[in-house]
This record gives sequence, structure tokens and C-alpha cells, in this order.
Amino acid sequence: MRTIILSILAALLTACASSGRKLDQSKVDLIKQDVTTRQEVLKLIGSPENITKDGAGNTTFLYQYFHASVKGANFVPVVNLFAGGVNTKSQSVMIQFGADDVVKSITSSMGASEVGENAFASSPDKSGLRPVADGKRPR
Repeated sequence: MRTIILSILAALLTACASSGRKLDQSKVDLIKQDVTTRQEVLKLIGSPENITKDGAGNTTFLYQYFHASVKGANFVPVVNLFAGGVNTKSQSVMIQFGADDVVKSITSSMGASEVGENAFASSPDKSGLRPVADGKRPR
């Protein structure tokens, strides 16, 4: 019995993956264009995962978070054929500062999805897609 419980716990612990750090959206909402400084952003939400500087003296902070968790049904024989899949959550915040270290622009997005990976999950219908010529925008 102990082996079964340990096996189930091990499966559950390896059933998810995360990257980055989830931000408190209420703190992100406090950041205002043309008002908030770089130091205030760092106090509010911490250090970014990525910092980019351009030739004009602008700096961009990028915060990204991604979490995927496997549905528990994936670990149950036979049931996984009908109810398996993955749940995902994502968040991205991009803040650009001018040369004066004041927020020039802020872009924030959040998302979530449920992906079915079971015997009845189907591939997207691609029959309506047309080929795109090199260098041309699709219509």
C-alpha cells in the first residue's frame, strides 16, 4: 500500500511545469505610463526575466510566466483515453522606459487554455487554409 501511495505522489509531483514568476496583476495595474519610474516598478513587481536596451536609450523589462499542469485523469488507466489533457496558464508584462527612466509604455496579457490529449481529441481542420507565397501577406 505504501508503494502505491508513493507512486501516486511521485506522479502528481511531476505532473506540472512552470517557468518565470507570476505577477500580482493588481500591482501591475498600479504602473502608469509617463508617471511611474524604473525604481518604482522594481519595488512593485521586482526584477524582470529579461532586460533589453536600444540605441535611443530606452530600456525594456520583460516579465513572463507559464504554467502547465497535466490533468489527473492522465494517470488513470482507461480513464485517460477519455479525459486526459493539459491545463495551461500564461502571463506576460512588457514595460518600456524612456531615457529618463519613466514608463513610456506597458503591455500586459494573461491567458489560460485546456488542451485535450486523449483518444477523441482531434487535430485542427486545415482544409480551409491556402498556401502563402514567399514575401506576401496572407489575406
